[in-house]
Amino acid sequence: IATGIAALGYMILSNSFVAFVGWIQTRFTMGIAHRLAVRMIRSYISEPYEFFLTQNSIDLQKRVVHEASVFAQQVLMSSLEVVSKGLVSIVIFLMLFLVDPGLAAIVFGVLGGAYTLIYVMKRNFLQSLGEERLRENRMRFKSLSDLMSGIKEIQLYDARLYFYQPGFIIYNVT
Repeated sequence: IATGIAALGYMILSNSFVAFVGWIQTRFTMGIAHRLAVRMIRSYISEPYEFFLTQNSIDLQKRVVHEASVFAQQVLMSSLEVVSKGLVSIVIFLMLFLVDPGLAAIVFGVLGGAYTLIYVMKRNFLQSLGEERLRENRMRFKSLSDLMSGIKEIQLYDARLYFYQPGFIIYNVT
C-alpha cells in the first residue's frame, strides 16, 4: 500500500510538473510568435513606398497574423510537446510497471477517469477561453488591418516612427 501511495504521489507531482512545463511552452512559443509578427510588421514598414504599390494590404495582413501563428503552433509547440510529453510518459510508465503492474493499471484508470471528469466539468470554461481567443484574434487583425490599410499614407508622410514606440501593441502576449 505504501508503494502504491508513493506511486500515486509521484504521478500527481509529475502531472503538476507537466502542466507547468506546458504553460512555459505555450508562453515561450506565443512570445516567439509575437516577436516574429512584430519583426514582419517592422520589415513591411521599412519597405519603400513603391513596395506597397504592388502589394495587396490584405495579403500582407494575412502573412503577419497567420504565418506567425502557424509557425508557433504547428512547428514549435508540436515539437516541444512531443519531446517533453514523450519523455515524461516513458519515465512514468516504466517506473509504475517496474513497481507493480496491477497497481499501475489501476492508477492509470483512476487518473484517466479524473482527467475525463475534469474535462467534462471544465468544458464550458474551455469554450469561453476559446471564444476569448477568437475575440483577441479579431482585435489583432483589426489593429493590423488599420495599420496596413494606411501603410501607403504612413510611408508617404514618413510617419512610421509611431509604430516603433513601445506603446504600440499589435496584440498582447500573456
